[in-house]
Amino acid sequence: MHVQSEAGKGLALSAPASLYVGVLVAAPLGILVAYSFWTQTYVEIDRTLTWANYLEAATDPLVRHLMLRSIAIAGAVTMATVALAYPIACSAGN
Repeated sequence: MHVQSEAGKGLALSAPASLYVGVLVAAPLGILVAYSFWTQTYVEIDRTLTWANYLEAATDPLVRHLMLRSIAIAGAVTMATVALAYPIACSAGN
């Protein structure tokens, strides 16, 4: 009979979810961050590291407005999701 420790069982149970998060969440996020430091000319991507995209986001009024509006919408959606999900989770736990 093979007996595993509690830590080993926990690791075995969390490994698939951790792999899932790593592949489907962290990897695309890392790619997005890498692309944010590169520049694009029509169809080609220049992989030279630069802050140009961040400088444009901070100085161009249109880009700054769109970015701030996107952040505000994301915050509102997050708050609505938490406001709706929390009572459901609490009632499901009872």
